[in-house]
Formats: sequence, structure tokens, C-alpha cells
Amino acid sequence: MKNFWVIADIIKYRLQYKEEVRLDRYFHLLIISLVGLLDQW
Repeated sequence: MKNFWVIADIIKYRLQYKEEVRLDRYFHLLIISLVGLLDQW
């Protein structure tokens, strides 16, 4: 799962604009934190 997200991030960074990437980065960090919490449970 983690490797998949990393690859998805690289693709998104290459396709999207810098401003959109910044917003997507914050949103993605929230998703990673939520997934990490779910994995711990």
C-alpha cells in the first residue's frame, strides 16, 4: 500500500501544477495519517 501511494504521488506531481500539488500534498498527508492509524488498529 505505501509503495502504491508513493508511486501515485510521483505521477501526480508530474501531471499537476505546483499549487494543486501543494493542496494535494496536505490532503494526502491526512490520508496517510488515517491509513496509518487504521493499520495500527
